[in-house]
Amino acid sequence: MIISLPDIHALHLSGQNEQALEKLERYLKQNPMVSKAHQLKGNILKSRREYDASQQSYLKALELDPNDYETLNSLGNLFLDVGDTDRAKIAYKSSLMISENYSAAKKNLAFLELKTSNPLTAITLFREILKDEAENQTVQLGYIQALKNSEQLEEALRVALHVKQENKSPQLDWLITQLHFELGSFDKALGLCETLLGTNEFRLSAIELKAQIHKMTGNWNDAQQFLKKVIDDPNIPFDKYGKCAEVFLQAGEKEDSIKTIHLANKINDQHALIKNTESQIYFREGQYDKAYECGLEALKLDSNNLSIKRQFALSALANERPNDAIAIAKNARSFNPYDQFWISILAIAARLIGQDHHYYYDYDKFVRVYDIEPPQGFTSVESFNADLKTALNNLHRFKNAPLNQSVRGGIQTSPNLVYNQNETIRSFFKTIDVHIRNYLNHIGFNNHHPLLKRNKNTYRFHSAWSVSLPSGGYHENHVHPEGWISSSYYVDTPDVRETDPQQKGWIKFGEPSFKHSKLTPELTIAPRPGRLVLFPSFMWHGTVPTSSKASRLTLPFDLVPD
Repeated sequence: MIISLPDIHALHLSGQNEQALEKLERYLKQNPMVSKAHQLKGNILKSRREYDASQQSYLKALELDPNDYETLNSLGNLFLDVGDTDRAKIAYKSSLMISENYSAAKKNLAFLELKTSNPLTAITLFREILKDEAENQTVQLGYIQALKNSEQLEEALRVALHVKQENKSPQLDWLITQLHFELGSFDKALGLCETLLGTNEFRLSAIELKAQIHKMTGNWNDAQQFLKKVIDDPNIPFDKYGKCAEVFLQAGEKEDSIKTIHLANKINDQHALIKNTESQIYFREGQYDKAYECGLEALKLDSNNLSIKRQFALSALANERPNDAIAIAKNARSFNPYDQFWISILAIAARLIGQDHHYYYDYDKFVRVYDIEPPQGFTSVESFNADLKTALNNLHRFKNAPLNQSVRGGIQTSPNLVYNQNETIRSFFKTIDVHIRNYLNHIGFNNHHPLLKRNKNTYRFHSAWSVSLPSGGYHENHVHPEGWISSSYYVDTPDVRETDPQQKGWIKFGEPSFKHSKLTPELTIAPRPGRLVLFPSFMWHGTVPTSSKASRLTLPFDLVPD
């Protein structure tokens, strides 16, 4: 019987991969030089999650035909599956260099640029695709998201409302809801959240956003009433309990969170999100043994949920089970090696075990302090910071910080300041370039280190925001999962003294989000206006509460390799 590649491909598409692979091996014995057969083998192995073997098949196909743009695209998909976005991007670009109009690679690259916070490049790619596929709803949604992410909010809303005439998808409604929120049309956003409660895909997101809007605009009582209404509504599915309990806890309403969990447990005491929120409550109370037990139960119920994995890893560390945390961190990193949270887990685990954690936390090398020079057009740093303070204060339109951020007792801006067009803010980004490049040169390159292996002496701004902390305000200890290099720039630090024995308002490093006698801060740095601190995004950091009557103003940002 003659074996053909189309027949084998059909078996693969129908999910009969074992049979397809068996026939393909027989085909390759007779036709070892057919590059497309090796590509197909790579596709089959990839679907079986045999990633190393899949990569070898793709590389063999490219050895036989270096100009096979389809195989390069498949190789990019493989890299994306294992979280290696840098190599995925290279593969897609290589495919397009051979065939510049190859639609599959162009789409993949556009969505990857969007995913890796490079929306301006994504916009260019989406526009090119839409010239030929004007009615492609998936591409339309990607284009709107890219406009939104680059803070072109009015244009994004205009396009979204135009697309909505033909595209009635819940995803588009969710985008429009977010756009109204970011444009300050809070009543419209609140109304759309109510509509989205009837969808499966965005029900939980709508619950969180509506509560968030109420909280950030100073109307927490309205948020509480809304959440209790959701809980009492029999038409909203069970997973509402987990989300409402989580929102209550993030808002500091522990008792309401516990009541919600008790109601849920009467219906179903084996729900992953409920167990995860229970773990978070015990964790915050310092009952780390119970936090670990609930976290383990949640993980058994849903081993693929990222927030459950993260909570379990923290609970394992706090409960002095570093090996459990290491195991789950290594597993998670095999799928997303650039998630900084998992590197932070490995660093704290090493410290608990007694290993030399300075492999990760080389403070002398990785934490650098720069006092900037005044930008062009300013006679002093003081005059520049005065203008920058005015520009940032104009953007602080909320009364409370977002629910899921580290800020306590302060407020935080919502738009990504990387795309803000204010001249003073743009001057800031230009001015600090020399310090960022100095930092990259200083830390160097090491192909085996999670920070240094990505250092090609190029960077771009991933995100930037401003935080205003009044007296008693502070940042909880945290890391920046989506960053690479993080920062704090101090615009105004009233009454902070570098000789203060209590170090009020200082930034501290090395202490995780739980208390442990072996895990106290290892480094503290006094802020002052004009000071920039750069450090790895996986490094745990927070602040000592401030005490001044005037607010402390900062402009932090995250960098990623470019």
